[in-house]
Amino acid sequence: MLLSYISLFKFVSGRVYEMRGQMNAGKFGDQEKPSLLQRLMNYWYSPGEQMPDHDIISECIGHMYVPRLSYNFLSEHCNTVQDGRN
Repeated sequence: MLLSYISLFKFVSGRVYEMRGQMNAGKFGDQEKPSLLQRLMNYWYSPGEQMPDHDIISECIGHMYVPRLSYNFLSEHCNTVQDGRN
């Protein structure tokens, strides 16, 4: 489980830093429907405080990892109920 979390962290942080580089180079395109990552990178907590990369990484990991945990829990729970092991 820890290994999958580390892999997920590496993947997400790599995408954030790649996108940050594109944004700093002016290659951050305006899309009709921006991705979650693009929306977070354009988010400001206050007029002088942009959302930091570590918060963006945490938010993206949460959106990617929690559904997986929920699916595993529901799958296991449904199998238990079907087998009568309630």
